[in-house]
Amino acid sequence: MKKTKFSRFENIYFVSVFTAFGIYAYNVQENWIIDVGDQLYNLMFFAFLFFVGMILTAIKATSKDGTVNKKAVLAGVSIAIVFALWRIVVAVA
Repeated sequence: MKKTKFSRFENIYFVSVFTAFGIYAYNVQENWIIDVGDQLYNLMFFAFLFFVGMILTAIKATSKDGTVNKKAVLAGVSIAIVFALWRIVVAVA
């Protein structure tokens, strides 16, 4: 896949996810606070969508020569997983 086509897909994905989260957060907030206990599964779903966005960004960053190939996808996924694990370890410690 060409990098320009992938970049368009990534931009559309980010705009749609951030717009959906903004609408969702506006509808469930009360005095600018979201009750995490009631909205836990919805927030986990949005966290998963943001993680997919992080994978897409890592794939775009590792692609070379104007194309996205299998090597770039594997490198992007591994970078995103390492970053997520690092953040989990930092949060726990």
